[in-house]
Amino acid sequence: MKEPELKTRKEAETFRVTDANQAIDYYLAEPLTKTWIEDFTDSDTGEIVSVPREEIIRRRGELITPQEAASLNFLIQSGEIESILVTDQRRQATEYNNSYLKPYQVIALVNRHREKFILEAQTVSLAMDVARDWIELNYKGDFTIIGASALLNVVLLNSNLLTLEEAAMAEEEEGETGRFYKADAEIKIKYLGEDEPREEKFTFIVKTLDVDTAKAAAAAWIAAREQERQNTDKEISSIKTTLTAATPFSCTAIIPRAFCEAYRESE
Repeated sequence: MKEPELKTRKEAETFRVTDANQAIDYYLAEPLTKTWIEDFTDSDTGEIVSVPREEIIRRRGELITPQEAASLNFLIQSGEIESILVTDQRRQATEYNNSYLKPYQVIALVNRHREKFILEAQTVSLAMDVARDWIELNYKGDFTIIGASALLNVVLLNSNLLTLEEAAMAEEEEGETGRFYKADAEIKIKYLGEDEPREEKFTFIVKTLDVDTAKAAAAAWIAAREQERQNTDKEISSIKTTLTAATPFSCTAIIPRAFCEAYRESE
């Protein structure tokens, strides 16, 4: 069978059937799963507990041949599956979604002014959703998102280094409680039995009072991480860190992590 003509999602032919013979020479449009209820005895109470189970039995993108159609019809008739969703397009790649939040930057034109927001999200599309929500709540007028990208090896720090007196002084002198800074760090980790150290590089972004407190925040994060790694990985013989001078960082806002958490999707 020759490869199908490539079509977009909007152009593809997609339909659901309860007779797999109608789907011969088409492809599965979604993973095919069978579900069932499994009973087991609770060891503490002795009660019978029913637990729903699910198993993927066919991957998305698999071609339905006459032989495969017969197999699928058997599963439908036995009640293990109800129907199958098929398409004339062979889509086999699956987008991977992280379960953890990672830093992103989203750039938007808000009332014709370029604004850059730093936030945490699982994917670039969710990052834009976070930014849209934040902009709608904090601005008036029109806006459009013009760019979004992941920030690799970037750590967002919440600086708790400002005292109330320092924050008040900063607000009086600068009109805000601190500015945004970034600091780059290079970490060399030497493992037992290895001649050359392994290198890791990080960029820290923090809103704080000045360059010195920005560097202190980055150094504190590095020290805590080094201690944790040495406690858990006994193969590490030494860790050497070089922290460059912190510099001002152009940024409109770092969206609070608690706000970003609302957009976390479960696996």
